[in-house]
Amino acid sequence: MRRPLRLATSLFLLFAASTCAQHLSFGLKGGFPLTDSLISDPGGYTFNSARKYIIGGMVEIELPFGLSVEGDVLFHPFNIKSLTNPPPGFSASTLYDYKVFDFPVVAKYRITGGLIRPYIEGGVTLRGRPSTLAVPVVGLTVGGGIEFKLAVVRISPEVRYTRFGQDSLIVAGGNHIQAEQQNQAAVLLGISF
Repeated sequence: MRRPLRLATSLFLLFAASTCAQHLSFGLKGGFPLTDSLISDPGGYTFNSARKYIIGGMVEIELPFGLSVEGDVLFHPFNIKSLTNPPPGFSASTLYDYKVFDFPVVAKYRITGGLIRPYIEGGVTLRGRPSTLAVPVVGLTVGGGIEFKLAVVRISPEVRYTRFGQDSLIVAGGNHIQAEQQNQAAVLLGISF
């Protein structure tokens, strides 16, 4: 977990140092996943993941020509219910509770100026690993949304898609099982100043 956090911090400091004269905004971002985090039935196990919430902080550095760079720290907890059916007539169920931190760093391009500003974004998502869940640590992220101002507050609803690698393993019944969805989507709402 330290390596992705160090990399995200280094990227943020690099962008902050290079754009001191630009507009810097801070805020909160929250939402919910549109997709399940886990594959439903890998290798004889049935996984059910409760779609919970996503919440965290954000910082954005505005650059010229409608460009900006945004970095987020997002907390994404989810539950996993593992159900195994070894011999007929026998089943075992286990509930796991995971807390995952995602660190998306995206470049944003605002398509137009004015009161309502649609935008597209793309970048990477770095992830801290919980100790008992081997989740991918890097994913490619794209998204889009709109931004509008209410007085001094900027509100930006968006849809974000992340494609993670294949190195996601869950330990269930002593077995390492490929279980996390590579394709994940979320609806997020950012509020910044």
